[in-house]
Amino acid sequence: RTPSTHWRAWHELQHDRAWTTDGLGASMGMIRIVSRPGPISWLSIDRWCEANGVSDEDRVYVHDLIRALDAVFLRFRNAAISQDMQTLMRK
Repeated sequence: RTPSTHWRAWHELQHDRAWTTDGLGASMGMIRIVSRPGPISWLSIDRWCEANGVSDEDRVYVHDLIRALDAVFLRFRNAAISQDMQTLMRK
């Protein structure tokens, strides 16, 4: 259980997350469309564990840690996207 392994897992799994499209339009043709990240799926984390030889005993820990890292990222990233959209609409 080395921290660098779990950071590596989270970074490698970034590409397995779902994204949703969000758009906002206002008068005079002002439109902003962005993609918002969703959480990394349980299946992706489990497949990463399998591919990297994580024991059954450590999988729960890896799942919990990846979920915790991902929750912080999602909260920060989606708040930044929302703030950017609000700023755009104030102009």
